[in-house]
Amino acid sequence: MKTKHTVHILTLLFALGTVAFFVARPEAQTTEDPWEAWVDQQTDTVLKSAGDIDEAQRPEMRAKIREKFSALAAELKNEIALPPQTQDYAILQTVKQLRKAYDEGYNQKHKDTTVRVSYTVGDAEIFAYDESVPPLAEVDAKYPRDAWLQMLLDKGITIKNAEAYWEYLFLRDTLVHLERQPQVWTSGLFSIPATEDWETYKAAYIERELDQIQKRLREGQLARVFNIDEIVKEHHRHLGKDDAPGKVFRSLQSFPKEIPRVEFSKKSIIVVPQTVKALRDAYDEKYNERYAITSGSVSYTLDNGITFKYNVPLLMSEVDAKYPRDTWLQMLLDKRITIDNFEEYWAYLSKRDELVELEKQPEVWSAGLFGIAPTEDWETYKDAYLKQMLEKLHRRNGKAAVYFGKADAEEALIGAEEALKRSRELIENLEQSKPLLRDR
Repeated sequence: MKTKHTVHILTLLFALGTVAFFVARPEAQTTEDPWEAWVDQQTDTVLKSAGDIDEAQRPEMRAKIREKFSALAAELKNEIALPPQTQDYAILQTVKQLRKAYDEGYNQKHKDTTVRVSYTVGDAEIFAYDESVPPLAEVDAKYPRDAWLQMLLDKGITIKNAEAYWEYLFLRDTLVHLERQPQVWTSGLFSIPATEDWETYKAAYIERELDQIQKRLREGQLARVFNIDEIVKEHHRHLGKDDAPGKVFRSLQSFPKEIPRVEFSKKSIIVVPQTVKALRDAYDEKYNERYAITSGSVSYTLDNGITFKYNVPLLMSEVDAKYPRDTWLQMLLDKRITIDNFEEYWAYLSKRDELVELEKQPEVWSAGLFGIAPTEDWETYKDAYLKQMLEKLHRRNGKAAVYFGKADAEEALIGAEEALKRSRELIENLEQSKPLLRDR
């Protein structure tokens, strides 16, 4: 059953990550057929996402998945001479394609977003507003979307997903508010030199914010590292999949027995061990603060007319009572999920809210929402929801699959179908960009 969903201020981070595409560089060509290599790489990517695979099933699974990607390769060969180049997004970076991919979600989120802002310099409030965002028609009239996106592309900015699209376009809303409050321009707020000329201030603010947005987006994709400088006075080193560096470092007397996770902040490196207490100490305060100012609604409407909808925030006391934070975090850790930064902490804990509301609406359990098999038993539905949602969050964060049990061929093929869907979207983009492709 197809599902339309609308996500407002509480962003639901369970979309399947985009498929990565691979091709050998022209200068590194070999006698190997690049299309066969591409098919093998895509097949292996899907297999890795399937979880702990029964080895007896692996050959059959691989054959079925590879057959699907071989068919896709045959289609792509009609459009381009070589397989698509490596990229972590499938949307071509043109104004038209970006708007086609993200406008609908952006418009809906903008409609129901409320922002509360207050900045002070000393004891004086300099820049403040507490209202719904400006009407979208006003923002688009002041800063036309096509021109704004082209400005971003001309600066070499890449918009990889809906989150980035929202961040970059929502900057226009703040500009609308700033122009109305000229006292900000001469205040020194945001470390921008004082000026009475709006165009001068606007240009400086845009450059500052674009830099900040790129930093925020990068911080959401932190690598696993350790500050080796403090132990052996060397440089930062990435830990490999085989954990060989970890074995070496643990042999050092001062190195902790468990490799911690590291989050980069602007001022220092913060080591966040993967324990309930350490995670809560690191992120609870910020989580509570964001929760208190989050407002909006979440809704899903199915083809049969059944709607699942709720307003946020829920009472934090109700959510914590139903799904105690310590127990929830321990459950995640037991499933070998790692939480590397605040955004991941927020995303994983916010799933409790949805469960609280789902339990109150039993008509949804038998509606096929989220692609979960209909049932009248809440515990059965809850288990299926958790398995699906946590796995999608994990893939979205670019990590190894969560092991909820042995994967079977059908589950792996479902993953392949989702990957193929994204690949076919690329074909449509390629069709509209043949002149560019012929020049490769």
